[in-house]
Amino acid sequence: MVDLLKHNLEAFQEINKMIDSGIKKIAVPRATGSRKTYLMGALAEKYNDVPKLVLELTRPLLNSIKEKFDEFGISNTDFMTYQKLIRMSDGDIAQMDYKLIFLDEYHHGTAPIWGQKIDYLMSTHSDSIIFGTSATTVRNDGVNVVECLFGGNAIGELPLSKAIARKVLPCPHYITTIYRLDDEFEKLKKRIEASTNSKAEKKEFYKKMQEMKLHFEKSYGVPLILNKYIKVKNGKYLVFCKDKKQLDTMRDIVIDWFKIAGIKNVHSYAVYSDYPDKEKDYKDFKKDNSDSLKILFSINMLNEGLHIKDISGVLMLRTTRSNLIYLQQLGRLLDADNIGKHLLVFDFVNNFSSVSDGIGLLREIKDAIAKEKETDPNFDDSRFEDINTFFVIDQIVEIREVFKEIEGRLEGRERTEEENNILREYYPVEGQK
Repeated sequence: MVDLLKHNLEAFQEINKMIDSGIKKIAVPRATGSRKTYLMGALAEKYNDVPKLVLELTRPLLNSIKEKFDEFGISNTDFMTYQKLIRMSDGDIAQMDYKLIFLDEYHHGTAPIWGQKIDYLMSTHSDSIIFGTSATTVRNDGVNVVECLFGGNAIGELPLSKAIARKVLPCPHYITTIYRLDDEFEKLKKRIEASTNSKAEKKEFYKKMQEMKLHFEKSYGVPLILNKYIKVKNGKYLVFCKDKKQLDTMRDIVIDWFKIAGIKNVHSYAVYSDYPDKEKDYKDFKKDNSDSLKILFSINMLNEGLHIKDISGVLMLRTTRSNLIYLQQLGRLLDADNIGKHLLVFDFVNNFSSVSDGIGLLREIKDAIAKEKETDPNFDDSRFEDINTFFVIDQIVEIREVFKEIEGRLEGRERTEEENNILREYYPVEGQK
């Protein structure tokens, strides 16, 4: 028997109403961690006697769903990766006889190669119920996947901000900082050197940069930040890296951060596609219940779908402009089972875009809370009274403003409109607003 939480019970009722009305292609856009697998299980349980197919991105994700289906007592189900599907001939796909098909992480279904096979699967199974789950409705390339694959047929969306506001998912403590400020200073220094500002102005800029750098390192060094916020000294932490070079470089550095922060016993593991011991490390990390702090370094493989129990925090070391990747990494921490736990997100990404992500997420959560209060007079917002303290960003905003001020005053190149606005703000010209 699949036991659904209140938000998923409401969603399941909505799904059944759509099926009863004759709609057979249904998208379920729900925030990561909101137990989409349980919704899949509930529908599979209802149609337990008919042949079913689950399509998934990777073998580990597929095994995770299979374990849940076994736990739910669901039968008559085949499990397949999308990679296997695209290797099948159209004839073999057309001969499949599944009455219920699950497309997990359906936002991949409009990719050029995968999309052709999924389109063919859906067109040759027009009488089957096709049920898609994902935290994404619009891809990074602007494609609305719900419209393309499901003709716009979807239950009410549950984005991350709304899920947190409705207390479906926990609100983590979000700490954003920069682990290698030297890089940012070096970039700005080169821009100053290339400018046509006077020597006196350049000297002023360098002095401001140095003062800010010393202030940051004295007050906000990474070990100091870890020591300040980490309460679970034997917890499990995920570290997201860009590539193997960064992982190899940062592995010892990150371990030293924790040790300098006062945590002497640290176990570290790694999981990435080319690592021969990735499966062993992944299993050992999950089983490690020692009193040591546990770190799992990852490149891509944990970005999507997998939820590991008892995660205390994530460290973001990967620079990305992809909002999808950003939310996927954040999502590894967010799970309905983690309500009430002290969860930490350390956004150590080496650029200033992370500040906008953090502020943007905070704003979205506040807006979602306000909407919940408007629609539900009994809504309890007491848990969010101190929500601003969950997002520790002031020190970075301060540095960001100093950088903006200096960049706005640089001469000898065409300024952006943003820089002109900053210049007018800090150094208004008489007669201008």
